[in-house]
Amino acid sequence: MNTRGLKRCWAILLLVLVIAAPALAKAILVQVAVNPNSATVGDASISTANSIYLTVLVTDKKGKGVSNLGASTGNGSAYIALPTGWNLGVATVPFGGTSLRPSQFENQGAGVYRIRLAPFGGVWNSGTRTVVLGITGKNAGKTTIAITLP
Repeated sequence: MNTRGLKRCWAILLLVLVIAAPALAKAILVQVAVNPNSATVGDASISTANSIYLTVLVTDKKGKGVSNLGASTGNGSAYIALPTGWNLGVATVPFGGTSLRPSQFENQGAGVYRIRLAPFGGVWNSGTRTVVLGITGKNAGKTTIAITLP
């Protein structure tokens, strides 16, 4: 291969890398602990006294906390939008049950986040909800969560 051909190969490879670079996200691990103890079956209020907490730990592939995924917002008294890149999807709810929405997001540092969830469209009822929590963008990962109310 001559020098001119080699230069073209390098130029094409560089172009492919430049085009593909924005699509490449860093894989992260998303772990969640659920605390449903404040949710009261039969209550539809949006309040700190009637909520479910998700404590989320986000780490990179080396186990270091990823702490730049959004600023704290909300106080538990109204529905909020999660920060850019955070996605909360409700996959299943108990028969006759209500869905849920975030009402508070706290960035506690060192890759620890806390999300408060409130009932949406009715009262909390007994049973298990399945929720998918995902993070997209520069860092990407997701997990599935089962939330059970007695």
